[in-house]
Amino acid sequence: MTGSEPTDTADEQAGDDLTAARRDFLKGVGAAAAVGASGVGVADQLGEMNALEVVDDPIGSYQYRDWEDLYREEWDWDDKARSTHSVNCTGSCSWQVYTRNGQVWREEQAGDYPRFDDSVPDPNPRGCQKGACFSDYVNADQRVTHPLRRVGERGEGKWKRVSWDEALTEIAEEVVDTVQAEEYDAISGFTPIPAMSPVSFASGSRLINLLGGVSHSFYDWYSDLPPGQPITWGTQTENAESADWYNADYIIAWGSNINVTRIPDAKYFLEAGYDGAKRVGIFTDYSQTAIHCDEWIGPEPGSDTALALGMARTIVDEGLYDEEHLKEQTDMPLLVREDTGKFLRASEVPGLDADADRPEKVFVMVDADGDLRTAPGSLGERDGQHDDSVSIELDFDYFNQAKGNIAVEEELWPKLDLVVDINFRMDSTALNSDIVLPTASHYEKHDLSVTDMHTYVHPFTPAVEPLGESKTDWQIFRELAAKIQEVAEERGVEPVEDRKFDREIDLQSVHDDYTRDWLDDEPGALAEDKAAAEFILEHSEESNPEGSDRDSTPRRRSRPTRARCRREPSG
Repeated sequence: MTGSEPTDTADEQAGDDLTAARRDFLKGVGAAAAVGASGVGVADQLGEMNALEVVDDPIGSYQYRDWEDLYREEWDWDDKARSTHSVNCTGSCSWQVYTRNGQVWREEQAGDYPRFDDSVPDPNPRGCQKGACFSDYVNADQRVTHPLRRVGERGEGKWKRVSWDEALTEIAEEVVDTVQAEEYDAISGFTPIPAMSPVSFASGSRLINLLGGVSHSFYDWYSDLPPGQPITWGTQTENAESADWYNADYIIAWGSNINVTRIPDAKYFLEAGYDGAKRVGIFTDYSQTAIHCDEWIGPEPGSDTALALGMARTIVDEGLYDEEHLKEQTDMPLLVREDTGKFLRASEVPGLDADADRPEKVFVMVDADGDLRTAPGSLGERDGQHDDSVSIELDFDYFNQAKGNIAVEEELWPKLDLVVDINFRMDSTALNSDIVLPTASHYEKHDLSVTDMHTYVHPFTPAVEPLGESKTDWQIFRELAAKIQEVAEERGVEPVEDRKFDREIDLQSVHDDYTRDWLDDEPGALAEDKAAAEFILEHSEESNPEGSDRDSTPRRRSRPTRARCRREPSG
C-alpha cells in the first residue's frame, strides 16, 4: 500500500505484549529479592493482606433458596412409632415407623439396642430390606378392609361384603350349635406363633380354650423345624442366640444361607471368621454364604444325609464324643436294648399294627390316657379321623405354608362346615375360606415380639389407624366372644361338661371370662389388646426371669434375661 507506513500484524502485536508481560514479571521478582536483601520482613508485607474468612453459608448469596424447603418437606414426618414385623421371622428387629398425613411414610432400623456383653459384636442395627418395605403391604391392593362372605365355591373368589354384626352372628351361631351338640372339640383354631406375636396368639387360643376347642400346633405342618432336634433332645427351638456364634471356634452352615435368610444375624457369622473361627459351608450351590466360608463342601442333592451319617460314624469310631453329655442330654441311651444290644423297633410296641408298612420306621406316641397313637395322623379322640368342624385360621397363609400337605386341601377342607380366616390380605387361605374378617396389620396394633435369636422384647405400638373396617385380633375375638355369649343367653344354653378336663364350658359367660384378669380377679381388665400386651409383659417368664427385680411369683425354671427396647409414646 503506497503512501503509508507498514503496520504490525496481529501475531506480531501479541508477541510484543507477551514479551512486555515477561519483562514486568522479572522486574517484580527482582524487587521482591531486593526487599528480602534489605532486611524488610516478608511477614510485614503479608500482614497487610486480608486474612481468610470462614464461610458459614456457602450458598448464602444465592437469591433462590426455596428449593431447600422442598427438600426438607420431602423428608418431613408428623409422628413416629416403634414397631416390628410378626411374620414368623425370628429376626425380630425393632423399627421406627414414620407417618405423614395418617399414612406410613417410611421405616427405619432402630439402632438403640442396649449392649450387654462387650466381648461380642455390637447388636446395632438389625433389619433387612423386607422389613424396610413392609409398608407396601399396609395399603396394598390385596388388603382386606371389610368382612367378606363367600358366595361361590371355595377358592372361586366370589365374595359378598357383609357387616361385622352379620359375620360375627353367623360364626357365633355355628359355634353355639357345635357346643350344644357336645362336639366342642370339633372347633379348631390356628393362631400366630406365641413368640412372634403373643397378643394375637392369645387372642385366638384364649377363646378356643374357653370353647373347649383344639388349638393346632405349628411345626408339624409348615415343616421349618429340623425334626431331629425335638426327637433327640425332647425340646424344640432350644438354641443359643445368634451373638453366641461369635464365640465358636468351628461353625458349619449346613444349607443355611445366612447372608440371605438371616441378614440381621449374619454379622456374627462373618465376624467370627475375623476372630479366628473356621467356617464350613455345606451347600449344593456356591451360595452367598459359601463364598465367605473357609471351606465349601458341595454334595450331590439329596446325599447330605449320607454325609451326616458318615460324620457321626467317624465321631463314634474315633471316640470323639462326650459320653456324659450324650447320657444326660440326648436319647442315645434309650435307643439300644441292654439285654440284646439291638436298636429299638416300633414294631415291637404292643398296640401297633404289626402289618403296617415298614412298622419299624413309624414313630409312635402315647397320649395322656396311655392310648397308643401313630404320629402324625391323630387330632384327638377320634383316632386320626377329623370330623366336620369349625376351623378358625388367624394371620397365617395355611395353604401356602403347608406346601407338602396336599391332603389338607383334597381331604380335610371339604369336610369342614365353616372356615373363618382372620387376615389383613387376600391370600390363598382367605381364598379358600367361607368368611374373611379384616384384621389390623403390624403397624396398626399393640403386640409384642420375642425370639430365641436375641435377648430383646420388642413392642408393637400403632403407627396408624387400622385401614377401613379392620380391627385388631384381640378386638375381633373379644367381639366374637360377646356375640357367642349373646346368642347363648338368647337360647338359654346350659353349661356343658368338658369330657377331658374338670370344668364346664359355659357359653353364657364366655365374654366375661375372656376379658377377666384371672390372677387379680378383675372383670373386664383385658378388654383391649394394649392391656393384654401389658399383662403379658408383667407376668411372662420371658420378661420376668426368676431372681430378677421384676420376679414376683415362683417360677419353675429361669429364662435368659430379656431387655425391652425403649417404646416411643403413641397416641
